[in-house]
Amino acid sequence: MTSMLRSALVAVSAAAAVTVLASLASTSAGAAEPTSCKMGDLADCTAKCTKNDADACATLGWMHVVARGAPKDPAKALTYLQKACTGKSGRGCVDLAYLYEHGIGVPKDEAKAVADYTAACSDKNLYGCSHLGQMYEFGKGVPLDYAKAVGFFKQACDGGEPRGCTHLGWLTEHGKGVAKDEAKAAGLYKLACEKKEGYACANLGKMYEEGRGGSAKDEAKAIVYYKDACDDRVMLACVHLGYTFEKGFGGAPKDPAKAFTLYKEACDHHEMMGCNNLGVLYANGLGVAKDEAKAVSLYKQGCEHHNVISCANYGWHLTNGVGVGKDMAKGLDLLTKSCAAKNAWACEKVKALPKPDAGK
Repeated sequence: MTSMLRSALVAVSAAAAVTVLASLASTSAGAAEPTSCKMGDLADCTAKCTKNDADACATLGWMHVVARGAPKDPAKALTYLQKACTGKSGRGCVDLAYLYEHGIGVPKDEAKAVADYTAACSDKNLYGCSHLGQMYEFGKGVPLDYAKAVGFFKQACDGGEPRGCTHLGWLTEHGKGVAKDEAKAAGLYKLACEKKEGYACANLGKMYEEGRGGSAKDEAKAIVYYKDACDDRVMLACVHLGYTFEKGFGGAPKDPAKAFTLYKEACDHHEMMGCNNLGVLYANGLGVAKDEAKAVSLYKQGCEHHNVISCANYGWHLTNGVGVGKDMAKGLDLLTKSCAAKNAWACEKVKALPKPDAGK
């Protein structure tokens, strides 16, 4: 049987076990808008950036990252964000570090990203503190440390940075580095969503979809949250919206082809849960011709960007030799690590595999 692990939650990334580990786990930056010019207003942002308005350059650079009001263009994004950072835009410097974190227009360099996020956070840039927390949450460029992640997210959230509240909510929802409390997590998501933090809205939508966090199950309401956030270029929300079309619930028609389009767009914009779910469609021939090798390449991509669910799926394919040469040792290692990250599906697969010394 083909692997079926996917996101059903939110996240992040950041990606979303199945369901949930990805939720948050979204690793997209989701930059909030500097006030100099409006996100998506290409003419105004360009004019102001030309006049050396650093925050306008930051907004313009991010527009080219997420293709909102401007074409996706990593080279232009890099140019504008470098200009923004040189001009002392704190958000510009953080979003420039994000390019290094993900290798967008520059060679991937997580250590540099950590250093730049640390510098920003030390300079009381709470947006930078949120990103620094994510690096500890996923073990990117630093050892994984949920307690440190909680500290940075709380610092950001207490200071009014909604992204910090979103990530603190996700860790609280799943009991990572802090006591598990879904109701408290929902409160943090609502707080951030009211400040137009799209990932918080996506996570809140997932709670309505599943009837958790003190909310009655309301799939239709969840879809409203997903659509609004997806329209605002929050790729994790697009993943969740795609899942509603894949499965056909909440009033959405079952449409795997539409799900494919949404997953692909998310993956193309570095949302690893989009890549994972796109892999599931290829693995099962849903909305696209079945292609196990393509599925494996997408799982591998997600795993290389620290998406636990993708690692679990990649490990399953390696242990079974489906779509890739069989490599029991590597596959077992990935499944074991995913299990250690509290992915229940991976734990089940590890238990079902023969022990390394079986038969000796």
